[in-house]
Amino acid sequence: MTLVLHTTPNANLSDGDFDPANAQITNLGPLQRCVPMQAATRPPTPIETRLLGLLHLAKIKRDAYSVDELTLEFNRNRVEGMPDNLKDYIKQRKWGCTCGACAEGWMSPRMRYRIYCAADLLASIMMDSHEPEFPPTGVHPDPEYLYPDVPPELHPYVTLEFWIGYTTIVSKIAELLESDLPLTEAAVIKLAYKEPGVGFFLDRGGKVVHALEGTMDMAWEQSSRPGCDGLFEKIAAENDEYMALPTCKNDLNFELVRDRLGLRPDVIHGCNDSEDNFPGTLCGWTL
Repeated sequence: MTLVLHTTPNANLSDGDFDPANAQITNLGPLQRCVPMQAATRPPTPIETRLLGLLHLAKIKRDAYSVDELTLEFNRNRVEGMPDNLKDYIKQRKWGCTCGACAEGWMSPRMRYRIYCAADLLASIMMDSHEPEFPPTGVHPDPEYLYPDVPPELHPYVTLEFWIGYTTIVSKIAELLESDLPLTEAAVIKLAYKEPGVGFFLDRGGKVVHALEGTMDMAWEQSSRPGCDGLFEKIAAENDEYMALPTCKNDLNFELVRDRLGLRPDVIHGCNDSEDNFPGTLCGWTL
């Protein structure tokens, strides 16, 4: 038997789908890449179909690939552009990286740039659209309508000072993502804690995770995932800096990024179907 990688395009397949009738696989996992086939053109045997189907179901759980899976892949059909020693290969590939450049194996350069743009835009929306709504003293008159969301238990504390601190946390997420530093709660607080309003925001129960939730929601809504508006892709297609970044299987894996950031993986808010546009800029372009 020989190992065959069959990649005939199929417009009806979504990322990661397997088409048993034509033995076609996209975004292959380690064991999928090592399934033996007699020839690329023949349909898979029932055993091969079942094996590939089970592997696909396991893959969409977004768990890390096992050492055994990746060792087999390294020895038999390794991904190009990845480290050439087993230890580093496993570290880079365990979360599905196919570009060789994902930070810690899961944050792809294009996903990082996408989240940076979302955080930068969100901070400008928070400052330009919502700050004028606050009274000089006291809380916002309708905190449940603020964007991004503020948890209901914090509504009694949503004063202008609180909002300025919240906005600063979001802007520091953007600043951190623009650098080469890892995106962590500790790193965000280190950048932000001396800025106006941040101490008040944190002391009243505000958390970096709230800012990350809002940022990830915006990045999701502007993505090309099903049901979203695809705004980021439309703009990024004209951005030489973004287009020069390597493509990766993890470029649109919001579920994985949310999980690795410690966000609730089961909460991805629906995309905004409204025709209303927030004033602001996305990576320098006016919306």
